[in-house]
Amino acid sequence: MREDQTLLVNGEPFFPVGLYYAQDEMSDASGAGLRKLRAMGFNVVFFNGEVENEELLDRVWEAGLRVCYRPPGGLYREFHLLKEVVSRLARHPALLFWEVDDEPVLNGLRLEDVEIGCRIVRAVDPFHPILCNQWLASLDQAEEMREWARLADVYSFSTYPVPLWRWKGRMRLVEQGWPHAISVVGRQTDLWKSYAAGKPVIPALQAWAWDCLEDGEAAYPTYGECRFMAYQAVINGAKGLHHYGAVEASRANFACGIPPRVREDLEQTYADFLRAQDFNRRFWGYYAQVIKELSLMSGVFASHDADWAPEVSQGALRQPGDKRMECRVKRHRGSAVILLVNASDSRACVELRAPRMGNRELRVWGQGRSLVASSGGIFRDTLGPYGVRIYSDRPDLLEPLSDYITEGG
Repeated sequence: MREDQTLLVNGEPFFPVGLYYAQDEMSDASGAGLRKLRAMGFNVVFFNGEVENEELLDRVWEAGLRVCYRPPGGLYREFHLLKEVVSRLARHPALLFWEVDDEPVLNGLRLEDVEIGCRIVRAVDPFHPILCNQWLASLDQAEEMREWARLADVYSFSTYPVPLWRWKGRMRLVEQGWPHAISVVGRQTDLWKSYAAGKPVIPALQAWAWDCLEDGEAAYPTYGECRFMAYQAVINGAKGLHHYGAVEASRANFACGIPPRVREDLEQTYADFLRAQDFNRRFWGYYAQVIKELSLMSGVFASHDADWAPEVSQGALRQPGDKRMECRVKRHRGSAVILLVNASDSRACVELRAPRMGNRELRVWGQGRSLVASSGGIFRDTLGPYGVRIYSDRPDLLEPLSDYITEGG
């Protein structure tokens, strides 16, 4: 890891854009399914299996992907098998992370057991990080989460805020001060950084629906919401973005809500599966564009932060502590790229004062337009609810980023 917690693979900066469920693509012996995921913009897929699955790892690597590998026993049991798997596969070029069993606090795993598994992995393979993904139900769990952060090299968390009426048990977090909005993604990213100081944090973003049969299309984040959550996470310090979902679902996957539940009437369950499959297909029809954008921007995301930040001012806030505008400046290929989000559900006029940008024309990427900064580096813009802006002072810097990206989607 670099000094700013950016991941390095063979010495080069690497920004993971990962997918948790790719079983259908992996089972395609031709490799076409995995190549499709790579072309979409993913560079990491979740993987679990035993030594006998080495052929699948070869298939993943040939498609240009790496894996987040959860070995048998999830690092908390089956330690003899764990040692065998790590010894055999630690040198496989597709390996990026070893992963602890999912959400260990929520699922009641004993930290002492996982500590044994981590020691075994590191004794055999000191070169690949161990990732731990958690689910936070209450801020009262802070000390417990810090203990688990001590075990992990990379800390991750699950955040699925859409729709708001599905928060249920997580409303306790709202009572403890969290925003009841998709802007909770940035708040969580910042919180997990405090739990795992000095370690990379990678959110698992929502690419599935809690219950699409009842909620319809409202069960999924919109195109604009998807972009906002990704950029807000990066602005708050995320060093990668994983996505919990399945692009292709030719079989039931209840974890991803396809369908959300099993009924006693299996014919009805199958009908529900077909409906959920159709909703999921429509969602990925536009979310694929977001993934492609994140892939194109990954070089920017993995760049060093600039040594300056603009002064951002905006209209009167609705209530004390209401932080609307969030910003980070990246130093990319000798130029500055300003990332800005409006972390509120209302339209906002904003003024940025960036003396380093004085008398320069700034390209507003994804908007098909430009702004001119004054001699003092002042420029103004208007962002819609949960809007995203990318500014650069070089018109060709992000040329691969197509101008089809619009705030309304």
